[in-house]
Amino acid sequence: MARRRNHDLSRAIGARAREARLRAGLTQEALAERVGMQPTALSRFENGAVGLSLGAMQQVAAALCVPLAYFFTDSPAAEPRDAEEAELLHAWRMLPDEHRSAVRRMIQWARNDVVHLGAVRQVARDEV
Repeated sequence: MARRRNHDLSRAIGARAREARLRAGLTQEALAERVGMQPTALSRFENGAVGLSLGAMQQVAAALCVPLAYFFTDSPAAEPRDAEEAELLHAWRMLPDEHRSAVRRMIQWARNDVVHLGAVRQVARDEV
């Protein structure tokens, strides 16, 4: 019975890894190359045939820009929606703190500009 539960868990973890890989727009070959493993080993992991060490899973998670906990939960919280968002999240995580602060200010400026532009357009529509 315990063996069956372990296999089910391995399959669920592998399926989550496959979801994240596909969402990031990566092939098995590309992900395997990023984490330094054979594509066949990654395929077997995604299919639940084999497990990975926590260290290897952490490398896969980092390459996919998801937290390690992502593999162990069904929660979609903080998952990138597409390859572009995954790329942006990965770039964000690689930035030093002082650069993150500058990027944060730029995003706030852009968001405020969009909000202001929306308000201007609404006033213009109301006047017509």
